[in-house]
Amino acid sequence: MNEVSKLFFTKKGLYFIVLFVLLLTLFFIHKNKHADWGDDYIQYIYQAHHLFDAENYKTLVNPDDHGPVKRGVLFSVLLSINNSSDDIITYKNIICLTYISAGLLAFLFLSQHFPSLPSLLATLFVFYNYRNLWLKNEIVPEYLFMFFLYLATVVIYSRKKYSTIVISLIFACLISTRAIGFVFYFAYLIYEWIDPEKIRETSQRNRSLLKSIFWLALFLISVNSLVPLHTPFDLSFYKGAFSDIRLSSIYSNVFFYIKNIGYFFEQEIPGYMNPFIIYPMLIIGLIGLGFRLFKRPSFIEFGFVIYMLALLFWPHQGAGNRFLIPVLPIILYFILNGFYFIFSVLKIASSRRDLLMTVGLFILIATNVNTVLLLKDHSVETGPLSDILKNDFTYIQKNTRTSDVIAFCKPYVINYKCDRNSFALNSNTNNAGLMHADYFLIARDPLLNEAYNEGLKTTVLSGDTVTLEHFYLIKLKK
Repeated sequence: MNEVSKLFFTKKGLYFIVLFVLLLTLFFIHKNKHADWGDDYIQYIYQAHHLFDAENYKTLVNPDDHGPVKRGVLFSVLLSINNSSDDIITYKNIICLTYISAGLLAFLFLSQHFPSLPSLLATLFVFYNYRNLWLKNEIVPEYLFMFFLYLATVVIYSRKKYSTIVISLIFACLISTRAIGFVFYFAYLIYEWIDPEKIRETSQRNRSLLKSIFWLALFLISVNSLVPLHTPFDLSFYKGAFSDIRLSSIYSNVFFYIKNIGYFFEQEIPGYMNPFIIYPMLIIGLIGLGFRLFKRPSFIEFGFVIYMLALLFWPHQGAGNRFLIPVLPIILYFILNGFYFIFSVLKIASSRRDLLMTVGLFILIATNVNTVLLLKDHSVETGPLSDILKNDFTYIQKNTRTSDVIAFCKPYVINYKCDRNSFALNSNTNNAGLMHADYFLIARDPLLNEAYNEGLKTTVLSGDTVTLEHFYLIKLKK
């Protein structure tokens, strides 16, 4: 009987099945038929249709002002399963599958360190969390990233020793989903080097690490060869982004991410009571992190610390708590460690510790049940893939040259729907757009919150304007 078969004939296996059934209900929670105007997901869809056609891939001409020209390709490979390019529900079903799969792996990770019932409840708290459910409705790579992160974690902590090839392949998938996966691979190398349980000579450790690096590089190069569009990360964009690092931005990020971690623990209770939950959770989580770092740090501790340091040095806060969602189960891991450490200091019996954790987690979940109902109040009526916009985008594609650059506040939409190069408009790029773009596209309807001011709109509308059903297309005078 193999490891998987054994799992289902244990108490842990029973909880795994219960969790699977409970997570299946997520297919029916908060799944709008439209996608919103956040256009990074459009870029992933666009990449999915050009995986083997890099030559005709339209690009963003000012990536430093908006985002990378290309993103991790593995998520686009997953989206390419959908043959109907604008079928949003199919895309969202794919996201939901990765969401549920990540939840099951997060449970396996937690249950490697804690009893099964507290692990089950902690997993439900994470994956039924309001902010997680909100993001589940978007077409984002966070949950595929979570899947590979916790698959790597479960494999690394497994009693069964997996080969270097298997672990390197998982990390290659993690990195090909999002470039920041490199920090977890770096944490793995540190863990392999210093772990006291792996008593090996220095030469053996060096060989093992070099073998791991070799296989990782081979897998990444293979993906690059098989998928012409692939690039693990856009060096020019990240170089430009990190050039903006200042001590003030790091200081600001510290409070920004503390605040956003706290948001995950907000409950549907009177607002003045939430700080009495949020701040103790943050403090206990820090105690748990400190306890683990001083007792015997391992892969997950190194990975979390390096990941958070990377976020603190990242100068942009536009993604909000999206960057925190992949490590939310790890934050719960530290909070549980913190509680168990406090229980041991107070000399509470082991059986009572598990009971207290179970009751506490159950209360957290029970006081948050209304969040599912709250999501019903948030729906998107019109998105960039809506049928009512097809005529406008078709007109733009037919009446502009393939070499033209169109300035729009959601530039990846231009790449995908109009098959044209784009210029990202925002409050800082208005004047540059007048110089570098051939056309401006401005919404007639309040379809989206455009990122430029009315003064610019007045200026460009004085040009050669075509009035479409939902947009103004303005040809700029050169």
